[in-house]
Amino acid sequence: MMDKVKGTLHAMGTIILVYSILVFAGGLLGFIMKKSLPSLLGGGLFGLALVLTSIQTFILRKWGLYASFGLILLLDAFFSYRYLISYAFFPSGLMLLLSTVTLIILILKLKKLNAYSRSIP
Repeated sequence: MMDKVKGTLHAMGTIILVYSILVFAGGLLGFIMKKSLPSLLGGGLFGLALVLTSIQTFILRKWGLYASFGLILLLDAFFSYRYLISYAFFPSGLMLLLSTVTLIILILKLKKLNAYSRSIP
């Protein structure tokens, strides 16, 4: 049963790592396309923070998982705000979609993780 917990945490860490790379790439793309320094700094800082929390999730520290949820929720709120202002799918709508899908997948994995944890004597 403990192997299922580890496997689920590793899967969640991988999802967070992929999302962090997409956040960083989005910030870099914003800088390249629009010369937006705030986009580069935001994407870089959030991407780095998400990489660090994914590492903590990989080494089975649950606080990394909860910190990741907080960071992704902040990004989801930010991109929701930006999308409601501009109604442009790229980049805010795309990042909103990615953030929401990532949150849904992580919530489903967390539900599975809690089910495994309850069955451990």
